[in-house]
Amino acid sequence: TMYCLQGTTRAGNPVRQGIVAADPRVLPLGTVIDLYVGLRHAGRFLVDDTGGVVKGAIIDVWTPSCQEARRFGRRRGA
Repeated sequence: TMYCLQGTTRAGNPVRQGIVAADPRVLPLGTVIDLYVGLRHAGRFLVDDTGGVVKGAIIDVWTPSCQEARRFGRRRGA
C-alpha cells in the first residue's frame, strides 16, 4: 500500500521519499529493504515508520501525493 500523511515517522524523522512503514516485529525500524512490485524493482527503502493497520507482511510506502496513494491501492509484492 501507499500512504501520504505528513509529519514525523515513528523514528522521529520527517516523512520523505524513500521510507516505508512496516510491522516492527517483521521489519525493525532502521532496516533497509529492496522492494519489488511483481517483477519490477520499486527501489530501496528505509523502514522508518509503523502504522496502526500495518500488521504482518504489509509494507506501506510513503508518497507526497495522496492521489497517487489512492491510485496505487493495494498490490502484491514479491
